[in-house]
Amino acid sequence: MGAKGTHTVDTTKRLAALRELMASKEHDVQAFVVPSEDQRCAVVTLKEAFLFTDGRYFLQAEKQLDKNWTLMKQGLPDVPTWQDFLSKNLEASTRIGIDPAVISAMDAQVIEKALEPRGSKLVPLEKNIVDAVWTDRPPRPQNPVIHLDEKYSGQSPSEKVKALREELAKKKHQAFVVNMLDEVAWLFNLRGSDIDYNPVFFAYAVVSVDSVELFVEKTQLGADTLEYLAGNVNIQPYNAFFDYLKQLPNNLVLNEEQKVLIGDKSSLAIAHALGKDKYVVAPSPIADLKAIKNSTEIEGFRQSHIRDGAALARYFAWLEEQLENGVELNESQGADQLEKFRSFTCVIPEHFGTPNDEEKRAFTRVLQGHVAIDTAVFPSGTTGFVIDSWARRALWQDGLDYRHGTGHGVGHYLNVHEGPHGIGVRIVAYNNTPLKVGMTVSNEPGYYADGRFGIRIESIVLVREVKTPNNFGDKGYLGFEHVTLCPIQKNLVDTELLTKGERKWLNDYHAETWAKVSPLLANDERALNWLKRQCAPL
Repeated sequence: MGAKGTHTVDTTKRLAALRELMASKEHDVQAFVVPSEDQRCAVVTLKEAFLFTDGRYFLQAEKQLDKNWTLMKQGLPDVPTWQDFLSKNLEASTRIGIDPAVISAMDAQVIEKALEPRGSKLVPLEKNIVDAVWTDRPPRPQNPVIHLDEKYSGQSPSEKVKALREELAKKKHQAFVVNMLDEVAWLFNLRGSDIDYNPVFFAYAVVSVDSVELFVEKTQLGADTLEYLAGNVNIQPYNAFFDYLKQLPNNLVLNEEQKVLIGDKSSLAIAHALGKDKYVVAPSPIADLKAIKNSTEIEGFRQSHIRDGAALARYFAWLEEQLENGVELNESQGADQLEKFRSFTCVIPEHFGTPNDEEKRAFTRVLQGHVAIDTAVFPSGTTGFVIDSWARRALWQDGLDYRHGTGHGVGHYLNVHEGPHGIGVRIVAYNNTPLKVGMTVSNEPGYYADGRFGIRIESIVLVREVKTPNNFGDKGYLGFEHVTLCPIQKNLVDTELLTKGERKWLNDYHAETWAKVSPLLANDERALNWLKRQCAPL
């Protein structure tokens, strides 16, 4: 559900075609599920269609869904998750079709167990029937893949493979199947553009004790990238992956203790290809290795955000000048100009005009939550779930809240959303993963008054060690270092609500932003003057 348009599409014919395939003798299913790693899912029965999504997309879904669909607002009272809906709301003995390539083996196992009491069954289909009715679907992208120099990555692929094998040896695993695209990219220091806004490419990999297999279209790899991988990696066609998996157990010495490891996000199709009792499911060891950034990556975060701060200053100075001169700009024109300053598409909220008291109070409450996370100190081993309430406390004092998570991991020239950790109010895996030194995470509390205004104050922070006067339990204590350097709009702040410490934080943050960003604007008087005004102390 992207933001490319808000018009409603008539899905009557699509649903009719899908239901015809569902009811056919070949498939014989009474429901079909289209899951997603994000918080949304479609469930189509022979008579109804449901879209499950969370609070981020309620308004968009209400505008875009046609009369054929029922919106299920996850997180609201009496609204089940799509998993509970399958087991409790559908008729007994329902055959529920699913593409095994788009659901994890672990999730499928949980759902199958929940379906048993009512005699329903999850039915993996050999072919995705949505693909069959999507007659004009674009082909899978096969864009060029580049390699990332070690002066940026800090480690070679061979060093990363060695670290992975050490993790496998600890658990006596014979091989690991790499199915997450960002994990493949990280492992081999490769980057692509097959998926918009994510520098990844379609590929799989298998790392065993004596071989490294990369399944990718060779035409995507240039001569320099092939040379970079030569001698360390066997390159096979992308479509050869599942046939390789079917033979893999025969080529390894497997027993009750020694099996093939697949990550907890590996698809049901991968599990089926390996065969029953040939694999074990556990959190991906690469996820942890990738999440803890090395010194080169950490410095890359710092320097890139200084440059980004300069780009933002140039953009906002330009935008402010246009508006002061009476130039009328729409959002599209503003976005087009932004891309001239920054290297990626993004959303940047900025308020022009005079904010009312309600807006200022809400903004200040969000800012107080942002400061609370930025200045947090906590024992080693603390999870994001534990500290999430610190971001919401000030909002709660006014009876306000937000539906999104407070923070997520951030990749190094990889996906903007990265696990295995996060900060959030829901008790899920990424919020229950202990924060560790070297992890990156976003700090982004917000508030949304539906149909009127929205607020999000977001920074990227690094988890770091903190020296404390004491060390209870010999745990060691952690905190955050912010790397985002962009002025916070002081005209939106109700300074009467701020504590002395919060005022000091804001002045210190702006002083730091000026000190680090202004040298890059020495030849841009307009941007330099804008930054100086924005960073002036309260």
